[in-house]
Amino acid sequence: MTPDEWTAGMENEAASVGDPRWSQETRQAARLRPRPLVQQVLVYGSFLVALGFLNTLLMDSALRFSVLQQHNTLGRWAINTLHYPGLIDLTHLLLPALFVAALATLRFSPLTLLTMSALSFLPMEGGAWLYAQTHDPLSYQTQSGIERINLVSYTGITAPAFILWNTALIGLAAYLGRGFRLMLTRRAP
Repeated sequence: MTPDEWTAGMENEAASVGDPRWSQETRQAARLRPRPLVQQVLVYGSFLVALGFLNTLLMDSALRFSVLQQHNTLGRWAINTLHYPGLIDLTHLLLPALFVAALATLRFSPLTLLTMSALSFLPMEGGAWLYAQTHDPLSYQTQSGIERINLVSYTGITAPAFILWNTALIGLAAYLGRGFRLMLTRRAP
């Protein structure tokens, strides 16, 4: 059954029932189709790539400020306000959870969001790689030569405990976003 056939069937069912409230809720449900899976993956995946880029930008600025003593406003803010653990919490937990809650409100599937959050380190590493390709490498002079810091490794956190915690948080955010959407779409009696 195609989505259009399903919508037509819901409309016909709503028209054939004598209960006006139930008929109204059925018509409303027919209009609220979930987003196509490709759209869900592209939107959330693009967000994760951009988040990986942002995380690498913040980490690069923080390292340049604190380790290399290169003064920059973004690095000073990142170190003085967030510190290193705060950078990870902001870009790996807080921002994704808020975005997922908003997407679930916009009819994105919580299961799709949950699955993608478990694999979020992959697109985020893509964003970090993109940053590393478009910016000067982070390097410093040592006695044995020039050392380069691999900024991509700061973005792709693949520790199992962190992935489980992240997935649980995203799942909760998706569930709450979906519940908020359902609460908004219900009509008061």
